[in-house]
Amino acid sequence: MKRSKLPKMDFPYDEMKLTTLFAHPASQSGDIVVDCDSVRKVIGEPLRFQAHRILRPFIYNSVVTSIDGKIAFLDAPEGPLIASKNHYDPTGALTDWWLLNLLRSSADAILFGANTLRSEPTATGHIYDQTLEDARIAKGLSPVPINVIPTLDGTDIPFDHKE
Repeated sequence: MKRSKLPKMDFPYDEMKLTTLFAHPASQSGDIVVDCDSVRKVIGEPLRFQAHRILRPFIYNSVVTSIDGKIAFLDAPEGPLIASKNHYDPTGALTDWWLLNLLRSSADAILFGANTLRSEPTATGHIYDQTLEDARIAKGLSPVPINVIPTLDGTDIPFDHKE
């Protein structure tokens, strides 16, 4: 499968470090989902999820909040602003963004709300780290996860979305 032609960015892996505070024993023996040099540099080991015994969707979420629990600003509702405006720890903000890309690299699909598509007109759900996209492709997955927009009747979907 070919790489996507969507924008990529370089990440300073040697500056980004995540420390595991708690690991459920079941996750330590789980299936390896993503394993590449960048993942080992940042988290020290492959990304694993607990193996499933029942065929059903495996759902996870990634949310970045400010210290007081905000996920967006009233005057600028774009989601990435909370992480990108982290002036106290810019590498931490970049690490948050990379972690979202890591989770995307193992996802079958990404949920986008219609409001997200309106407030972020160039959102694509693609992976900005080429090493993570390559790891995804090596597992036989498409370069970009499927984008899903849940809606009651379709009238709230911004069909003029740019990407």
